[in-house]
Amino acid sequence: MAIQNLTISDIAEIEKLSGQPLGDLTDPKAMKGTLMQAIVFVTKRRTDPAFTFEMAGNLTMTEMNEVIGEENPI
Repeated sequence: MAIQNLTISDIAEIEKLSGQPLGDLTDPKAMKGTLMQAIVFVTKRRTDPAFTFEMAGNLTMTEMNEVIGEENPI
């Protein structure tokens, strides 16, 4: 799933979970760990309802890009 396919509700949930605006992805000075974790959690949960926020935090960058779609790596 590409990031541009996130719904408005997805973005709101990601921002709530991470405490950051989605736009921070493009800010080179912004911390991105929790933001990436939230994106992976919201995206993966669509196909795996048992997937947890904690599980998202344990993925490698390669695994994360597989979840969100390699054509749009973070």
